[in-house]
Amino acid sequence: MMVMIHQLTETETAASPYKVVYARVSTDQQSLQLQIDALQSAGCQKIYQEMASGAKSQRPQLEQMLAQLRSGDV
Repeated sequence: MMVMIHQLTETETAASPYKVVYARVSTDQQSLQLQIDALQSAGCQKIYQEMASGAKSQRPQLEQMLAQLRSGDV
């Protein structure tokens, strides 16, 4: 399961900074929902998420998040 809640648009890439986060669970028996709820409550605007084992070195959503970070994002 790889889901990204929001993708940056061209307008957003020039906009003010965002709180950008990455949420991950290791197994399909775990749920991302508690993490997502807490992150949204904390004001995070961009949440990249995926299910990937800790032993897995490839994390496409993490890589995409890092590639889209802009100066000033936190």
